[in-house]
Amino acid sequence: MKRGPKKPAFAYLRRSNSNDSASEARQRAAIKKAAGNMGYYIVDDGFFFDASISGAKELDQRPALQKLFVLLEEGTIKTVFTEAIDRIARSTLCGSVLIRDLAKMDVTVYDSFGKNLTTDESAENRLITDIMLCLASYEREKIVARMLHGRREAKRKLREKARKNNRISTKVEGRKAYGFHPEEKEILKRIKQLRTKGGNKERTWGSIARALNEAGHKNRSGNDWKMANVRSIGLANGLC
Repeated sequence: MKRGPKKPAFAYLRRSNSNDSASEARQRAAIKKAAGNMGYYIVDDGFFFDASISGAKELDQRPALQKLFVLLEEGTIKTVFTEAIDRIARSTLCGSVLIRDLAKMDVTVYDSFGKNLTTDESAENRLITDIMLCLASYEREKIVARMLHGRREAKRKLREKARKNNRISTKVEGRKAYGFHPEEKEILKRIKQLRTKGGNKERTWGSIARALNEAGHKNRSGNDWKMANVRSIGLANGLC
């Protein structure tokens, strides 16, 4: 156990099974012990817990992780403890993206064994990251293949139904990227203006979401903007 003044940190917990009531207590105990041994303490209201959330869910489907991302991006505390990497994600695709995004914000994530999951630049850690990225690419290719297969099946069934009803087949298309619709182009332009100025990062994703809401803009679903929505659109359009 390290001696001297302890440094502040946050903690992230996740549980998939709503019936596993012991999971949260186990994770909290493991995190507190690891943080104490490494010279840290979890700040008041610093435990962020996503209950009944699958590890395959992305950031915009995890309320607690979204709140934590906002504090990490806009605040001074850059250390997070979690029980294990599978609390961050069980999907290699989702996990590699989240770990990479945390590293870009200079956030260090430790598991309960004290392993640095994000900012360790050792050869071993880079190898693990490379393997995760390879697996993520493989998983992405499988997802795309399944989507294409699903669309082909949907079109085939529609054609069969159209032939039976003597109707023209309906075209099946995927979800359009944000900015495709005319009313979205100005909002996308505003997001880019708020995020960058002179080639430099100007505002955080959270502050951009607040600015859009204050201006009365709604997202594609007709709801208020959230940090995760803005971040997802920004990254898809080359913003960092």
